[in-house]
Amino acid sequence: METEEPIDWIPMFQLKILELSNCNMKMPKGRIIPGFLLHQHNLRQVDMSHNSLEGQLPNWLIRNNSNLEVLILRDNLFGGMPLHMNATMKWLDVSQNHMIGTIPYDIPKFFPNISILNLSMNALSGVIPSSVGELSKL
Repeated sequence: METEEPIDWIPMFQLKILELSNCNMKMPKGRIIPGFLLHQHNLRQVDMSHNSLEGQLPNWLIRNNSNLEVLILRDNLFGGMPLHMNATMKWLDVSQNHMIGTIPYDIPKFFPNISILNLSMNALSGVIPSSVGELSKL
């Protein structure tokens, strides 16, 4: 699936749901999140799992879409932890990536209403912070 043609394309529409799981995305800039998503601000659900996308986890996607409820980026090659506050996020799956480090102690600050949080099959280390107990909907 070619997602970057034409280069620097700005869409004339706003998506609410984007399902691009198992799409084998091939882009001139590498296996990255499609650039046109930078111009999307109404997304509610995004699934780009199983695409071997790489780089840092796209915090800008969470920041640009304050109503994002579901973000599934399972089985890619992302590093880093998603760390941008989103009070509407209910489902976050970033399992099977290349995330290293620890689970942030202040994770309830970032996703206070999360009910599904999948961080499995990464290279996370340390203890599960006690603050996870504050995630009452988890």
